Amino acid sequence: MTANALRGEVTLTLDGTEYVLRPSYEATLAVEEQTGKSLLDLAVLADDGALTLRQMAIVTTEYIRAWGRETDVKSIAGVQAERIGELIYDTGTILVQPRLAIVLARATTGGSTPGEATATGMKTTETPAAA
Repeated sequence: MTANALRGEVTLTLDGTEYVLRPSYEATLAVEEQTGKSLLDLAVLADDGALTLRQMAIVTTEYIRAWGRETDVKSIAGVQAERIGELIYDTGTILVQPRLAIVLARATTGGSTPGEATATGMKTTETPAAA
């Protein structure tokens, strides 16, 4: 699996399997709803290393599912948060948290790295002309 940086995707290895986390709009809404936290709050928590295991499982699961839906990989689109949480625990939260900090930071900028070209080819630092 290959992550598409233009889409803000990040890879994460759990139990020897590489997953791609895709911070889509729909997945981000699901993450906010399930955690009761805003995207910005979650990004700050991740950057501080303060996400709970449950929050980590939710973020990881929803972003893996988003990649699975985008690529039409049904087995990935159907992953379950409980199992992903167990894999995160077994891998070590200290190893997973930094990857989630990256993907959540990218989500706060619309799924791309600030200053990089987006999937539409526009730079995220450009300001659209006034209408």
